[in-house]
Amino acid sequence: MRTAPGPAAVGPGRRLEHTISNRRLALVGLALTASAADYGSLVNQGYRWVMVNGPYAYPSKEDAQNGGTGRKSESKQPVVHAYYLIPGMVVLVVENDSSTGLSRIRAGGISAELWTATKNLSTQPRVLRSRLPI
Repeated sequence: MRTAPGPAAVGPGRRLEHTISNRRLALVGLALTASAADYGSLVNQGYRWVMVNGPYAYPSKEDAQNGGTGRKSESKQPVVHAYYLIPGMVVLVVENDSSTGLSRIRAGGISAELWTATKNLSTQPRVLRSRLPI
């Protein structure tokens, strides 16, 4: 005759699993709380979050002011070198020009300082939603 295992056979292992799970949840919660507190610190240091998606960062302030229309080449096509900004990207604001509404930024992986409209940047992190099924 078979009997189901008693609480003593399953209990300690189950308690250990629950303890580990609870510790993981607590660590994740602390990490999220700590990172939320650090946002203010990052903003005070000059960091901002990108809110737009597209070629909206330019090495030249004039190109940024013109919105990328650029100079005309011999073939009458505008010659503009633009860098793509991606929502959620973190950049460092080096200079704000309030008269033109532009900010000079540094972005990871790009050696040149770039100009973009200040309205493209936010002091609040951008929450990206996954389009993948969970």
